[in-house]
Amino acid sequence: MAEADSSRRDHLAVELKDIEVEIREKVLVTGVSFVLPTGKVLALTGANGAGKTTVLRVIAGVFLPTRGELHVAGRVAARRGRNRLVNPSLATVLAGDRGLYARLTVEENLRFGAGLAGIPRSRRGAAVERAIATLDVAALRHQRVERLSLGQRQRIRIALSTLGEPRLLLLDEPHTSLDKAGGERLRDVIEEVCQRDGAVVWAAPALEDADLPVDLSVVMSRASGVGTCVAG
Repeated sequence: MAEADSSRRDHLAVELKDIEVEIREKVLVTGVSFVLPTGKVLALTGANGAGKTTVLRVIAGVFLPTRGELHVAGRVAARRGRNRLVNPSLATVLAGDRGLYARLTVEENLRFGAGLAGIPRSRRGAAVERAIATLDVAALRHQRVERLSLGQRQRIRIALSTLGEPRLLLLDEPHTSLDKAGGERLRDVIEEVCQRDGAVVWAAPALEDADLPVDLSVVMSRASGVGTCVAG
């Protein structure tokens, strides 16, 4: 049975079982369960405050569940009564996570991000050029971030997330401030991750808000101040 479970999980990017998160004696989400196979895109939808960002932060390892099981890339990332983080090839664009240095140029931010992503120095230049081309931001490369529009900054955040060619990409309302061309580039990024047998989770209030690829969807709701899954 254990071997069967292990084999099944080899094809799963993420699996959550009855996840609950409590911070400072306040339950933020409870009863969250879903599975995401590799090569697929999952949309996490629901009103503001329903717990979408909390779930993304659990998957990213920012928050540890107080109950339930979390498997990332087929390995136990957190389990009831025992927390153990793994470090999969994972990248995030999370709400409230600026991730950019305002006084640095776009290229300087990307080079710094490549270092943080663990890309060997000899390969960082190529990774930066690939990210610049993917998000079509060559014209911005020498501009300081502080001079960019909100939509341009969002493109740079997404470019940062592509640097390490992640197998799991977590996006919290990534469409925010993007123009039509930026949205098309974002769709290209999502499709590229899935083509290399990765997976993507993106969050938005509703599917139509983001207009992004989706294979599976989970709806979050908030009742009595606690977020939970109501459909999936």
